[in-house]
Amino acid sequence: MLLVATHSFNLGPSKTVATIGGNATGLLILSILSVLGLSALVAYSATIFLLVKAVGAAYLVYLGVKLWLKGVSGLTVTESPDELDSAFVMYRQGLLVAISNPKAIIFTMALFPQFLDTSSPLLEQFSILVTTLIALSVVCLYGCALLVGKAKAKVVSRVNYGLFGKFAGATFIGLGLSLLAATSKA
Repeated sequence: MLLVATHSFNLGPSKTVATIGGNATGLLILSILSVLGLSALVAYSATIFLLVKAVGAAYLVYLGVKLWLKGVSGLTVTESPDELDSAFVMYRQGLLVAISNPKAIIFTMALFPQFLDTSSPLLEQFSILVTTLIALSVVCLYGCALLVGKAKAKVVSRVNYGLFGKFAGATFIGLGLSLLAATSKA
């Protein structure tokens, strides 16, 4: 998100679409890796799959606590518009940021099992989950690009990043705890 915000700040939201496309491609690659790993777990052992669900829910709580305590950082502009000379460069940066983030694959492995019914065909469920995740990611990133592109310096001076971190952290903690409770009942 910071890369998208930086590109939007420097070049505007319309030129940031390439960065968002690269990020979506990276998320697709990581999601496919996650799906392949989870499919193997489901086929191998229901107990291990349930354990992965519990660990995934606990990871969401961990992320929430981390966000609550540390908050989120403000926007920092690190690149000049001259360094972002082509859509390919921006796409590549978005792709590399996405695939070099090990948290994304851990996040998808933590999130996807919470919504799977192992007695139903997995390919259809995974297709819906991956498509939904990528669509939501693109919408959120483009929303960020629009917000930063229109507000520019006002965003930096008015957003309360500490309060936003507490809100996001509480959301992750609540989601993780509810998923952990649902997993322990299974």
